[in-house]
Amino acid sequence: MSQAEDDFFEMANLFPADTGLPMVVWASERGRARHDVRVKVNQSHGTRMLPGNLAVVAVRPTPRLVAGNLSPADLSAVSDWIRLNEAALVNYWEYRISTAQLIQQLRRLPGSGARPQRPAARTTTLHTISSAKAYDRIGRMWVQFDDDPNAVIDLLPFLAQGGVFEPLRDLQHFAAVEVGTDARSIIWQIGEDVFDLSADTLWLMAHPVNIHTIAGVKPVGGGRLNLSFNDDPTKVELVDLSAILPQGGVFEPLADPAVFDAVELGSGGRTILWHVGKDVVDLDADTLWLMAHLGDQAPVTK
Repeated sequence: MSQAEDDFFEMANLFPADTGLPMVVWASERGRARHDVRVKVNQSHGTRMLPGNLAVVAVRPTPRLVAGNLSPADLSAVSDWIRLNEAALVNYWEYRISTAQLIQQLRRLPGSGARPQRPAARTTTLHTISSAKAYDRIGRMWVQFDDDPNAVIDLLPFLAQGGVFEPLRDLQHFAAVEVGTDARSIIWQIGEDVFDLSADTLWLMAHPVNIHTIAGVKPVGGGRLNLSFNDDPTKVELVDLSAILPQGGVFEPLADPAVFDAVELGSGGRTILWHVGKDVVDLDADTLWLMAHLGDQAPVTK
């Protein structure tokens, strides 16, 4: 993210089982931030990690919404949780305690019921990155973690949303990724702006809890697709690829409506694909599920 925005730096990923809140919360160290202590809050309920779907809540002097959207009930619950844990959040922000100490000190929101089981694939381990490079197309990246030397991560959902990620739609900019000096992030430096994503954020994206499959796909014009997923095959959801197709690269042939409309469902519903001459262009189900839920766009009916 740009330095003018909220940075992903050293971050603790806090799940409903830990906080008593209905959504994932991120607490961070100060990093390069020019503002006072804040937390990031997933705008959607559940244990899914959606870095492109965040609200930002300031901690001091009183909790307040800085960016994004939260319902009054969610903002009230997050504010209560912040008040309960302000000291620990501030100490973490100011580098006085470690991530492990933060997690030990945090208190769960009262009245939130019995502590549920944490998602099995989630971890509080601090991951490091030894290498990162653009993979086979815009948005897809190969990352070498300390415990996973061959992870492939798809940032396409966030590039499609634009905002602070929009400059990274340029393939030359995207391919200029570097590993941060502390191996705890990847960064892009574009002019005076620095965009970064933490190693822990990327690790969780590379190791999702829920594996999705696609039950059906239908092109609906304008670079858009109606999709249905295995978690609710009766629900039709819209994925808009129109912002990505003009970027060229492997997506360039899909700008032709006739080619785009020839989309097929891949083996086992784990991908959708297009046959372009001898080449195959594909998008995986987990990436598409995330794109469908970042914007919550209504499907096209016709």
